[in-house]
Amino acid sequence: MIVAHAEMHDWYVDGDESAVFVGDQVMVISPLATAILQIIGPEGQADISAIAEALVAQFGDPGTPAEELVAQRVGELIEQGILRSVGA
Repeated sequence: MIVAHAEMHDWYVDGDESAVFVGDQVMVISPLATAILQIIGPEGQADISAIAEALVAQFGDPGTPAEELVAQRVGELIEQGILRSVGA
């Protein structure tokens, strides 16, 4: 799955956390979610394996398959309207 940022009205980063303004909601997101958004970049796209590789380099090996954990978190970010799927 390839993902990109969804349409956000604003994205404010403060250290390793951030807040996003999506639709009519402002959500404060975790350091992990912030890192995922930063890895993708505001105008970029990334697949799950590239995101997982970058997160392992940044945070270390989670001890379980990183791609599975990233796919789960990316799915949650898609449900929240923060990310969007752009392909397989």
